[in-house]
Amino acid sequence: MKENQNNTENNLFEKHVSGLIIVKSVNSNFNADFSGTPRRLPDEKGTIYATDKSLKYCIRKYILDNKTDSKIFAWRRRNDNLSPMTLEENYYALFSSDDKNKKEDDRQILRNLLSCIDVRMFGVTFAPKSKNLSSLSITGPIQISYGINATKENIHYINQILSPYRDDKEGQEAKHTTIGEETKALEIHYVFDYIINPNALMSDFVLQKLEKKEQYLLSNSDIDIFKEAARLGVHNVNSTTKIGSETECFIYIEYDNPICLQNLKHFVDFENTEEKGKIRIKINRLLDYINQNKEVLSPNNPITVEVYIDPAKTEIEKSSTNEKITFEIKNLLTGSILSS
Repeated sequence: MKENQNNTENNLFEKHVSGLIIVKSVNSNFNADFSGTPRRLPDEKGTIYATDKSLKYCIRKYILDNKTDSKIFAWRRRNDNLSPMTLEENYYALFSSDDKNKKEDDRQILRNLLSCIDVRMFGVTFAPKSKNLSSLSITGPIQISYGINATKENIHYINQILSPYRDDKEGQEAKHTTIGEETKALEIHYVFDYIINPNALMSDFVLQKLEKKEQYLLSNSDIDIFKEAARLGVHNVNSTTKIGSETECFIYIEYDNPICLQNLKHFVDFENTEEKGKIRIKINRLLDYINQNKEVLSPNNPITVEVYIDPAKTEIEKSSTNEKITFEIKNLLTGSILSS
């Protein structure tokens, strides 16, 4: 197996990051429950939300489609009979073995799994039924929260749709085509918190088994790919249910000290503009919070704050920052700087 030569010691990512990924969903169903309706919190408003898995799926798919040199482990693959693969089948499809009836070395399993960028990012729970593969769990340095709708409205509607095929029942009904349903949400702004804590992987007990473990840790190149996939991954998914969903804003806050800032979503406000289809995202309170905690987060170096938006669809309202914060607004689609 070709090892991950990209993760050399000089390329290790050693900063800490907190931030937000905001997904706008208009006449779409970004993350349905098993009944087909948008997921709702058990609060008095029935707030619509999305799980972290829905966003990770978009990130993985973007990497799979656009970064052919990067391997993805957790994916829906099918065997020769077109049935979903088992965990063992998925493992052997990615990592061929000379003898599947021979017990595989634990360290080799670990090296194989960590050669996959999604494992280095999000971790993995590997619990195969085969006696020839050991179970292990890897804690991912990148963790993503549930995405909670940030606006007051939590409206969804149901459409009846006509199938071109008749029912196979006997009698009069068999002469008619069937009717189905699809559910869409009117307009939702899912706000996901995320953190990047490289120490989670560096100190993972399982990794202590490996020599030269640095090459299996999160790299600066991995972070660049994550940022690109977080910006563009939702755009890249064009399923019937997710059409109408897109990343609206991506906020990346990088600093020195090992502190994970939680629930930053509560410092962001939304406001409609006079221009149709354009929204204003207010990050004043978020920047004030970062300013107030600068000495705790990064006493010796400036904090980097990058805000990615599509300027045709989104405005940013912000408070002033000082020399302790390096602030840039960038184009969500291209990554180019719009203002600083």
